[in-house]
Amino acid sequence: MVIPGYSQVVTIVKHLFRTVQLTQKGEAPTKTPSSANVHHLSPPHHALRKGVVCAGIAGLPCPEGSYCRLAVGTCCCDFQGVCTPVPDACADVFDPVCGCDRQTYANACLAAQARVSLDHVGSCAAEP
Repeated sequence: MVIPGYSQVVTIVKHLFRTVQLTQKGEAPTKTPSSANVHHLSPPHHALRKGVVCAGIAGLPCPEGSYCRLAVGTCCCDFQGVCTPVPDACADVFDPVCGCDRQTYANACLAAQARVSLDHVGSCAAEP
């Protein structure tokens, strides 16, 4: 396994960010720059669609109509999430959750509509 140097990682991250931007605009992305010399580290094109990695240290965005859902309890730092469609409607169910924005939502669906990942189940006032 080849471990890339800092400049190679920066080149790849810049390329990935640009590829995501082009993909969201419906334009064709280019190949990884040969100066990076680590083509095998670039994700395949299908990894830039909904349901795949977002955020993280590279700050990869999600397509319009979706948000970056982090794993429950991973609100800080540069954790990676998964692009998840924003729900159009939610059931009228009271099952409170605490969002990463430190707001209590009546249920996880309403937090998703607000494009907010979950810190924990239960109200924010009742810390786990």
